[in-house]
Amino acid sequence: MDQSLRIGASGPLVNAWVQTMNRRFASYSKRDDGTPLREDGYFGLDDARVANEWHRRIGLRPVDSPAKVVVSEEQLCILGLGHLLAPLCLTAHGTGVSMWDGPPADVARALERMGKAKHQPIGNYPARPFPMWPSIMQGVAEVEVQVRRFPGRRKYAVGYSQGAVVMSLAYKYGSLGNDSLVKAFMFANPMREEGVGGTPGAGALHDRLVNTPGWWREYAHPKDIYASVPTGPGWGENVRMVTKIVMGKDWWRGDDDVFEQLGEIVFNPFGEGAAALIAAVKAGGFFGSGTGPHVRNLPVQQAIDYLAA
Repeated sequence: MDQSLRIGASGPLVNAWVQTMNRRFASYSKRDDGTPLREDGYFGLDDARVANEWHRRIGLRPVDSPAKVVVSEEQLCILGLGHLLAPLCLTAHGTGVSMWDGPPADVARALERMGKAKHQPIGNYPARPFPMWPSIMQGVAEVEVQVRRFPGRRKYAVGYSQGAVVMSLAYKYGSLGNDSLVKAFMFANPMREEGVGGTPGAGALHDRLVNTPGWWREYAHPKDIYASVPTGPGWGENVRMVTKIVMGKDWWRGDDDVFEQLGEIVFNPFGEGAAALIAAVKAGGFFGSGTGPHVRNLPVQQAIDYLAA
């Protein structure tokens, strides 16, 4: 769906744009007869000429015909009209696929077909399997770009696996949490706060969400070792250690670092050794089933229903 203004556009958004132009740029927001642009709900030749002049004054190249003038959704946000646009559904995909694939993209496409949101995938984000951390940081940076492109526009966030980490970090530390995010749905989130979404345990990362708002929804399968592990001592520590290695960030230091866990196994073989064995068994079942709990039967329709409501 595209709510940009061009010749032939009609409706309340056109009138809101005219009001803004007449108020802020009265010196040139005029019809051919010198009177202010008319609030008639139709984007016509006079409106296109004014928009073309506005483009020139903000440093854009004017076009040679009013028929070619487009006031983009991004420009409408710059003018303070973002709140009148359909929500922007930001999506971050999982490891190893394109921005057009996976549950987040499926959700956003369904919302677009329903006229409920505009899909904005997070591109320029490689979603590499290893090391993940640099890839995740690229994703977070791209979320920042998209948030700043559309100030004031209501936003939805949908992420899966590595993409859920991208969205969670952008919300916890970036401008996504300070802007107009109104709904979110995460699949298999390694940063899931303990118990959120009704599944025991928490995400496998040390840095997790806290005080998750009610409008931020999570889905985690109970057997997903990326999104549902115990937070206390035991086999969850070993899973977090492995997750650190996969991330390629600070695996040698901090809580549950590799050396700490190996030392505990050496000096407490019956306690920590058993926990390591449990972690290995759970990981074996997880990966032996094709990482089934992490990738299969994800509730895409549930996310669509929630975001469309």
